[in-house]
Amino acid sequence: MEDCKCIICGSSARGNSSRGIRFYECPNCGHFSVSRNLEDRDVDIHEQIAKHLLSGYIREQNEHGRVDTIISNKNVFDILNSPIIPKSLEEQEEKFLLAMERRTKYLSHPVKDPVMHQPAICYAYNDEERKALIRSLEGRGLVKSLGAVADGYALTYSGLKLAQKLKSEVSNSNFAFVAMWFNEKEMAGVFDEAIKPAVKIASGEQLSAFRVDQKEHNDDITDEIIAGIKDSRFVIADMTGYRGGVYYEAGYARGLGKPVILTCRKDWFDGELDCNGNVIKEKIHLDINHLNVIVWSTNDELKERLISRIKATIL
Repeated sequence: MEDCKCIICGSSARGNSSRGIRFYECPNCGHFSVSRNLEDRDVDIHEQIAKHLLSGYIREQNEHGRVDTIISNKNVFDILNSPIIPKSLEEQEEKFLLAMERRTKYLSHPVKDPVMHQPAICYAYNDEERKALIRSLEGRGLVKSLGAVADGYALTYSGLKLAQKLKSEVSNSNFAFVAMWFNEKEMAGVFDEAIKPAVKIASGEQLSAFRVDQKEHNDDITDEIIAGIKDSRFVIADMTGYRGGVYYEAGYARGLGKPVILTCRKDWFDGELDCNGNVIKEKIHLDINHLNVIVWSTNDELKERLISRIKATIL
């Protein structure tokens, strides 16, 4: 390892290169790697993205023991669209509380981990924002500072109680709900050869994918779908065929705050015309065209892209 600057946050770091991958050890971001194709594009690409959110994402991966995160030009924007990225100041505060809870052994336990003084621990833009967020938590009686000498923090009774509640709300579901077109001719092998193995592989055999038609039930199909979405870890919605039910299920999942991965076969995404210019297949609906849809042509392509997306945005 050699002294260098972190390509994400600019902090003094350590790094080395091997086989097209640049490895970093950053006190703010943590341990991660960057593919050469991203590094070669230098900082220009980073002017388009919120680098502090990438720092926070990498740090959160490290918090959960995942130190092999690779940032590339193929997944950088998927990561920034991940549901784990906080969308508000309140969610940033919750990230700090959860990080504190992971380090707290008992009520008022003093936490002196230097990582808690890094902006990435709560996805802060800089250290000034991190301190402002902590002052807000102190003002709400959730965190107390141990002072300049002790240089640490502790959760109050209310803070630990809230952090434990937030922790319990993290989904422990072990399956992904799949919404898709049930047309064996058009969708042959899509579930069994692409979606199902992708979920298994991406999660290290910890999660499985299921469709309502595969589960025995006596309830109304709509009730079963709603229950499945509520109980799922995340939802995969394939828009091929533009089935109204799939749109409904994806929208319902988003309304519940569930992560939703959208996919669509290329011919249905782009639309299709016959030799006379007549429309055979309409283009995908405009209301989802702006979303980060996985557009695929073969089952193998869908499988590989789903594995990457699930690893980057769900796990």
